[in-house]
Amino acid sequence: MSIFKPSKQKSSYLDELFLDAQIRNIQLFFTFIDNSVYVGYVVDFESPSGYFSILPVISGYLRTTDRVVKFNTSHIDALKNGRIELKDLRITFNRKDLISVKVFIPHIYEQEFSPSEVDYSDEQNAMSFE
Repeated sequence: MSIFKPSKQKSSYLDELFLDAQIRNIQLFFTFIDNSVYVGYVVDFESPSGYFSILPVISGYLRTTDRVVKFNTSHIDALKNGRIELKDLRITFNRKDLISVKVFIPHIYEQEFSPSEVDYSDEQNAMSFE
């Protein structure tokens, strides 16, 4: 018997990725149409209106000139410093604003890239959604 309730909406690759990320407790990397980027944990994704929520770990933006990611906010630091509570950290997005999402593996990021810049001009490993 499964502890997960079947989704009421039609399953999609995005739903499957979100569910897998929840089950495995892994972070995802999100890119949005306004060039904002977030790394975080999926909290809720079964909204009939097309919204999903995450608990962000870090966020930043994608430079339009060279498609380099610049992380500029550590949401975990805000939690550690007591400036914000976990329940207040949740952010909700509309799926229509999502350009791509992929698994984010922190130790690979830390080994291979500088702490503030990542070149994502090659998006071949990203899952894109229209």
